Amino acid sequence: KNIAEINHIKISTYDVIYQLIDDVTAAMTGMLKPEIVETSLGKLEVLKVFHATKNSKIIGGKVIDGKIIKGAKFHHFHSGDKTTDGKITTLQKEQNPALEVEKGFECGMGVEISSTIKPGDLIEAFKMEEIAKKI
Repeated sequence: KNIAEINHIKISTYDVIYQLIDDVTAAMTGMLKPEIVETSLGKLEVLKVFHATKNSKIIGGKVIDGKIIKGAKFHHFHSGDKTTDGKITTLQKEQNPALEVEKGFECGMGVEISSTIKPGDLIEAFKMEEIAKKI
């Protein structure tokens, strides 16, 4: 017991085998890396590009599915092909700042992206979630 304490080794005692099994299962589950899953939030069709620099754009569009959320990451599609990913930095609905815009509404947004965006392109907003693995 003294050697275990010196070497910082945990010793546990159990009255019932099920407590041991639960403790070992919890320890093993904690060692597993969580699975990272991408969840689609919504899609926007680009209607107009108002301002563009090398790494940022201000665009207007209509939400055609789900919702667009300020701060979300997105995939950019041009002619059906995925070009690159970006981030929504600002979002406006009817010239007022918004946190999210739902399907059927038009909005303006500032985005960080290095590729060229044109009217007719598609923006698919998504979020990344960590899902804990179980044994």
